[in-house]
Formats: sequence, C-alpha cells, structure tokens
Amino acid sequence: MNSKRTLAKAFMEKVAADQEARQWEELMVQLLSKLELSEEERERAAGHYDTLAKQVARKLGVGETDVHIVVQGSMRTQTTVAPRAARSSTSTSS
Repeated sequence: MNSKRTLAKAFMEKVAADQEARQWEELMVQLLSKLELSEEERERAAGHYDTLAKQVARKLGVGETDVHIVVQGSMRTQTTVAPRAARSSTSTSS
C-alpha cells in the first residue's frame, strides 16, 4: 500500500515538473519571437548590404558583382534583435 502512494506521489511530481517545463518553454518561445527580426527586416538588412556593395563598386570603378560585403556581427551569427519600435508594436498587438 505504501509503495502505491509513493508511486502516485512520484507520478504527480513528474507531471508537475513537466508542466512547469512546458510553461518555461512557452515563455522562452514568446520572448524570442518578440526579440528576433522579422523576415521582412532581415531581407531589408540584406538589401542594405547589397546596396553598399554596389556603391563601393561604383566608387572603385569595378563591376557590381566584383565587390562582396562579408556580413559580420549579429547578422552573421543570426543574433540580431528587433528594433524597439518593432518589439513594442508586436507586444501591443498580441
């Protein structure tokens, strides 16, 4: 009889721990989705790199495809953070 209560208690503790883990996971997903750049923002940033490469090529007098801008920092590591305005607008619409 005592082993049944111990088993039931262990089961309930496991269920509670799993539920808490799911809640933390959901919170992290929500936070990350508000912090990361949207696809549109990533594409716009990539467009700025392309524009810069073309401007440098024109200044150097070489073909537009001869200049390559190497993405660095947070764009390279894909750890960019959305601008404050974008974060606040998504948080008010959620």
